Amino acid sequence: MLFFLALLSLFDLKMWESLDIAMKEMTREMDYITLVADGQRGIPKKCPCGQPIYHDISKIEGDLGNRYFTCKAYKNDRFHWRVPWFYGVEEEFDKLTEQIDEQNQKLSGLETQLKQMSEELKNQRGVIAKLKELVEQVVKNIFDGW
Repeated sequence: MLFFLALLSLFDLKMWESLDIAMKEMTREMDYITLVADGQRGIPKKCPCGQPIYHDISKIEGDLGNRYFTCKAYKNDRFHWRVPWFYGVEEEFDKLTEQIDEQNQKLSGLETQLKQMSEELKNQRGVIAKLKELVEQVVKNIFDGW
């Protein structure tokens, strides 16, 4: 126990608190970098920093003429987006294809539901016709008896 108390007196608690704050800050930064990296799907509309995205054509030697979707405030610090044009368009195409497939599945389900409702409507029309006949017979019997 005395050894533990001696160690505690050696280390200042403020140092541990500042270290804890620094670790939390680093963790938040890494989480943000991960979110930025994972969020790059399709054609971006806004950068995670809030700046708009514009269509950029590279003027750098060795990358000359390549197209990118780039943040207005782009810096190579992994906090801003610079997505190659081809990847952005390809991912957007894949996303749209998935949405079309989902809509086709919903549509086929609605078509099946429509067929079932049409059959049910035909049956109900038959029931209504039978009820009309019964009502006519009842009315005829009532008024013929007078």
